[in-house]
Amino acid sequence: MQDLFILCPWRDTMHLVRAIQEQLQGKEDIAEVLAHGMSSKLGQGFILLAWRGIVPETVITQLLHNGSITDFMVCEVADSPAEE
Repeated sequence: MQDLFILCPWRDTMHLVRAIQEQLQGKEDIAEVLAHGMSSKLGQGFILLAWRGIVPETVITQLLHNGSITDFMVCEVADSPAEE
């Protein structure tokens, strides 16, 4: 189980959330958007996804080449809400 945390400009957040949700449509058993919003200090947009299993390299490659993505991180969280 891995969580994927994405940072982007606030103005792009909802567009990216919708695009991700469209990509995941019918694949809710693989991944889901847990939260999205604005960071407190810098006002950056963020998207938090729970991935059941390992985030595929194809997704990592998409994030690396997407100009709207400021940064991202993949982490393993033992008590991820997706495990419930």
